[in-house]
Amino acid sequence: MFQMVLASAAVAATVPAVPMSRTVGGALPLRRITPRHPPCFCGRGVQDAALAVANPVVWLSLCSLSATGGGLPAGPYGLLGALEGVSYVLVVGSVGAALLRNRSDGNAAPPLGLAEKLSFLSVLAAVVVLAGLLREQGCVPNALPLVDYSAYVRVCH
Repeated sequence: MFQMVLASAAVAATVPAVPMSRTVGGALPLRRITPRHPPCFCGRGVQDAALAVANPVVWLSLCSLSATGGGLPAGPYGLLGALEGVSYVLVVGSVGAALLRNRSDGNAAPPLGLAEKLSFLSVLAAVVVLAGLLREQGCVPNALPLVDYSAYVRVCH
């Protein structure tokens, strides 16, 4: 009995997914459903590890930005400033990739991981902090190496 179940499972695994056009005896047709594109979790651990470092750096930067009106200091050899810039790029890139992945081809995207959810919260916090600075000071700091948005809002110097 067990061997017959294994044999039928092996045959079912080799049968291509073909939609059936007729029913037999009034019963609903049965067909094997296979995804067109299997989900790829390639590099998910690397992404999660990078975002686990990047999100707290963004939070520290936002705290510094709301308290002093400027981001983190450059640090020795500009390493802290570089880490801050790379962290913002990683967080915003993760949010953009998650949004594109959900809209790309209509297939169900894999669920967001904790690091991606924290990235969405970081972007929301950045919008809130920048809106607060714009309301209080009437200007926002410019991220000139990445984006020059001085044509759209008043930039603090």
